[in-house]
Amino acid sequence: MDIETRIHLKDGRTIAIEDAFNLHKSFLDDFRTTRNNDGDLTFKDRDQEITVKAKNIVSFEIAILEK
Repeated sequence: MDIETRIHLKDGRTIAIEDAFNLHKSFLDDFRTTRNNDGDLTFKDRDQEITVKAKNIVSFEIAILEK
């Protein structure tokens, strides 16, 4: 079983992050604060960093993928 986090954006795109454990409570607290200040959020996905505007995030989804 793998866990994936999907971040849905206002423009219809979805960012899939394979390691859902990167999104922990402190990250969600940062999201709330950053969203209110119109800031950027950076996600780490293995060796890659993805940056998006917090106000463009519609929802988060945690998916459990069976192998």
